[in-house]
Amino acid sequence: MSIKKDDPILITGGFGFIGNVLYNVLVAHDYEYVAQIGGKRQGIDLGEEANVGWLFDKYKPSVIIHLASKRGGIGANNKYPGGLMYENLNMGIRILEEARQYDYKKFIMMGDISCYPHACEAPFKEKDFWNGYPNISTGPYSVAKKTLLELSNAYAYQFGKTNVNLVSSEVYGPGMDFDARTSQFIPACLTKLRYSKENNIEEITLWGDPEVKRGFLYIDDCALAIMAAMENRNSSNLLNIGGNPFTLREIVEMSANLIGYEGNIVWEKQETLERGDRYLDVSKAEKELDFKINYDIEYGIQKTIEYMYETQYPPSMIAYENLPPSHLG
Repeated sequence: MSIKKDDPILITGGFGFIGNVLYNVLVAHDYEYVAQIGGKRQGIDLGEEANVGWLFDKYKPSVIIHLASKRGGIGANNKYPGGLMYENLNMGIRILEEARQYDYKKFIMMGDISCYPHACEAPFKEKDFWNGYPNISTGPYSVAKKTLLELSNAYAYQFGKTNVNLVSSEVYGPGMDFDARTSQFIPACLTKLRYSKENNIEEITLWGDPEVKRGFLYIDDCALAIMAAMENRNSSNLLNIGGNPFTLREIVEMSANLIGYEGNIVWEKQETLERGDRYLDVSKAEKELDFKINYDIEYGIQKTIEYMYETQYPPSMIAYENLPPSHLG
């Protein structure tokens, strides 16, 4: 079903990392009615049925893009697994069920690479999505996201809806989370390199396997891929969107060079809950959406570094266990 420029579009999580950039991309491509909907911090709890009903009555969306989620780092997932699972399921089910009662054109549900089975071999293919339990470090959160993707698929089949289900690589770029309690690999790496440079630390130690490969998707590419799926895809079958894989060593050395850290970097391998290589097979997206990466990794990291210096205070390294509790926002 074709999407027109004057079709109302509703983005949940619209003020979040991906949602805010997606809003700007859609407006820049002349979509006329795009509504950004936040969460509790904007006064709208998407876990409340009345709030969700009010949103649909107000905006009458032709397209719903569900990006709102509750998530955290490994520590938060270990401490609040039930809360994270419940809140994500609750929000997603309410949005899907409310949408079912409307004559919308397209519903887009987003998941991420953590949903893939822990034992999956890279590159992760869509056919392997249900071949095992996800990474145990984020298990309940990931199971909730997997369940919502399957529910979206089931609704599409039963009610004749046009739903699109996407799974992304690790998304990075300006606007991402630099909170030490919840941040992902790239912001954690950049923070440590910045701290080491500013404090004249001659050697730093990083934990993990430097030859492990990860797939990273620059935020603008992520938004463009979502828009391409909205415009061109009518199937509810899973579709991977992601970037090219790089080793952790390549990412760290590139980041150190861009920041100007000239000290020695030592790697210490250790047992972790993280799996090994983690990147997506995106051949289906390239074929079905004619989508290719527009921003290379060096450009993306440079822009993320600029964002870090513009918005983050100079870091002071405090042990994780000494940090105040995360708001999980």
